[in-house]
Amino acid sequence: MSVYTNLCKYCLTEFTWERLPGQRGRDRTRCDDCVGDRAYRNGHGRLTCPCGEPRERGKALCEGCKAIPGSVYCPQAEYDAKLKKQNGVCAICKLPEPVPNRRLSVDHDHETGQRRGLLCTKCNIGLGWFKEDPRLLFAAALYIKKESLFLP
Repeated sequence: MSVYTNLCKYCLTEFTWERLPGQRGRDRTRCDDCVGDRAYRNGHGRLTCPCGEPRERGKALCEGCKAIPGSVYCPQAEYDAKLKKQNGVCAICKLPEPVPNRRLSVDHDHETGQRRGLLCTKCNIGLGWFKEDPRLLFAAALYIKKESLFLP
């Protein structure tokens, strides 16, 4: 038997669950309370922010926490200003968001919470793979430049 720990995607509390040997299936994403909650099945699950206040479905933070400077949440006015400044394209590749019906992602420093700019899905994921380390990104750029010199 294996014991796993997850964060409930509805109430954001940590919970543990067990998988028996040979048992198949997806990992659990909801705690026992949210699984058994009839309100969840009706689309009105208990949604709470990490501070304990109610939050909207699909939102990680409540209205009060969204207003805290440095939180990942970006007010609509700030988002619109950044989008206009970037001419509606990604700050890195200068292309529009490639995924249909998706907005550019708000890039932020994971240590300070400072919002930097708007990125397309591909560039945002790429930064994550390089751990947002400028040395790794620079080394990758040098590698690409060096290797392209030898191409016919």
